[in-house]
Amino acid sequence: MLAYRRADVADLNARAREFVRATGAVRGCELQLLGGSFAAGDLVVIKRNELRLGINNGDRGRLLAVDPDQHRLLLECEGRTVELGASFLQGHTEHGDPTLLRATPSPATSRRA
Repeated sequence: MLAYRRADVADLNARAREFVRATGAVRGCELQLLGGSFAAGDLVVIKRNELRLGINNGDRGRLLAVDPDQHRLLLECEGRTVELGASFLQGHTEHGDPTLLRATPSPATSRRA
């Protein structure tokens, strides 16, 4: 799914999440964060670099497990399993289903006469 506006991305995320929750692809308890509510099976996008964990801004992965009591997510990303703790999570993780398209000038419209 692709969208031009953040509001459309949020709407598509909500619809997609309802669908995958209904199919059982997203399951179990949820952890509420600034970027939304997360459960095992959710696709997420990382919003900052964390060299210690080997993850970067823009990396995408699937949640394997959620621990709301310890405020942790277990993420499969780039073929590795990474644990994201409370200090990392707030504001640095969001749902990763739709992609926000960034407007860039095409070569035809950016040429000068």
